Amino acid sequence: MSRARPVLRWADAAAALVIAAGVLVLALPHVLSAWQLTADSIEYLGIAHSFSSGAGFVDPVVYSYYLPPQFPMPAAAMRPPLVPLLLAIPIGLGATIETTALLHVVWAALVAIGVFLVARRWASPPSALAAAIGIGWAFGWIAMARLLLTEVTSVALVLALVACAPRGRASARGAAAFAALAFVAWLSRPNLAVAVPAVLGFNGLLRV
Repeated sequence: MSRARPVLRWADAAAALVIAAGVLVLALPHVLSAWQLTADSIEYLGIAHSFSSGAGFVDPVVYSYYLPPQFPMPAAAMRPPLVPLLLAIPIGLGATIETTALLHVVWAALVAIGVFLVARRWASPPSALAAAIGIGWAFGWIAMARLLLTEVTSVALVLALVACAPRGRASARGAAAFAALAFVAWLSRPNLAVAVPAVLGFNGLLRV
């Protein structure tokens, strides 16, 4: 038994490398060849630049037609605040848009590894690897890896909620930590609020 554990760890590490390598190979050429910016990405970057440059947490790019015009618009009135705050870190440190996009692809590769690690808790290594490859190498995931949007970070937070749910049910301290994590997920995408009962329900089924 003592010899099996290192082998299993090496197998998990190799699986993680395969998953990440696939995401990088599929996404990086697109990011390196052209700017992958949509209207939403430009707005997130604009908020991040305003915040990191000291202009305040405001939205300099307003695409909304249902709010009265106000410039600068409070960013939280337009977009979920978490991703712009995260983007403000590399931008504030001097990263260009291209470098920030590259970092986002690396982040997407790490989140794809997270799919494997979370699935590994309930499934066999081959099944967990298949799940991570099925998600991480899918066209939709690669598209989101190339774009500076909320989807990749939102999936990371859902995975964190799934991983932390057992502790959230085990103690008051764990429940408080789970609630704080759920709030952070809500700051990423408000519709992730519906993920909380889904995750807790899933965890409850596993305990039956």
